[in-house]
Amino acid sequence: MKSPVYICYDANQKKYLIEHGERYYVCGLNPTNKRTFWVFMRNDKLNDLITEWNR
Repeated sequence: MKSPVYICYDANQKKYLIEHGERYYVCGLNPTNKRTFWVFMRNDKLNDLITEWNR
Protein backbone atom coordinates (compact mmCIF):
# COMPACT_ATOMS: atom_id res chain seq x y z
CA MET A 1 0.00 0.00 0.00
CA LYS A 2 1.34 3.40 -0.97
CA SER A 3 1.55 6.22 1.50
CA PRO A 4 -1.40 8.65 1.31
CA VAL A 5 1.09 11.49 0.94
CA TYR A 6 3.93 12.22 -1.45
CA ILE A 7 6.92 14.11 -0.06
CA CYS A 8 8.78 16.05 -2.73
CA TYR A 9 12.32 17.37 -2.18
CA ASP A 10 12.84 18.57 -5.77
CA ALA A 11 11.89 22.22 -6.42
CA ASN A 12 11.68 21.57 -10.18
CA GLN A 13 9.34 18.62 -9.65
CA LYS A 14 7.21 20.72 -7.25
CA LYS A 15 6.92 23.39 -9.93
CA TYR A 16 5.95 20.75 -12.53
CA LEU A 17 3.24 19.31 -10.27
CA ILE A 18 1.81 22.76 -9.53
CA GLU A 19 1.84 23.72 -13.22
CA HIS A 20 -0.24 20.60 -13.87
CA GLY A 21 -2.91 21.50 -11.32
CA GLU A 22 -1.72 19.81 -8.15
CA ARG A 23 -1.14 21.67 -4.92
CA TYR A 24 0.94 20.98 -1.90
CA TYR A 25 -0.62 21.05 1.54
CA VAL A 26 2.39 21.85 3.67
CA CYS A 27 6.06 22.62 3.21
CA GLY A 28 8.80 22.21 5.74
CA LEU A 29 12.50 22.07 6.41
CA ASN A 30 14.15 18.75 7.15
CA PRO A 31 16.10 19.38 10.38
CA THR A 32 18.74 16.78 9.52
CA ASN A 33 19.84 18.03 6.11
CA LYS A 34 18.21 21.50 6.03
CA ARG A 35 16.42 20.69 2.75
CA THR A 36 12.98 22.10 1.98
CA PHE A 37 10.21 19.61 1.19
CA TRP A 38 6.60 19.82 0.04
CA VAL A 39 3.83 17.39 0.96
CA PHE A 40 1.21 16.48 -1.65
CA MET A 41 -1.85 14.30 -1.05
CA ARG A 42 -1.74 11.29 -3.37
CA ASN A 43 -4.42 10.82 -6.00
CA ASP A 44 -4.56 9.17 -9.42
CA LYS A 45 -3.58 12.35 -11.27
CA LEU A 46 -0.61 12.99 -8.98
CA ASN A 47 0.56 9.38 -9.38
CA ASP A 48 0.36 9.75 -13.19
CA LEU A 49 2.33 13.02 -13.07
CA ILE A 50 5.02 11.45 -10.90
CA THR A 51 5.29 8.52 -13.30
CA GLU A 52 5.61 10.90 -16.25
CA TRP A 53 8.23 12.99 -14.37
CA ASN A 54 10.34 9.89 -13.74
CA ARG A 55 10.48 8.85 -17.41
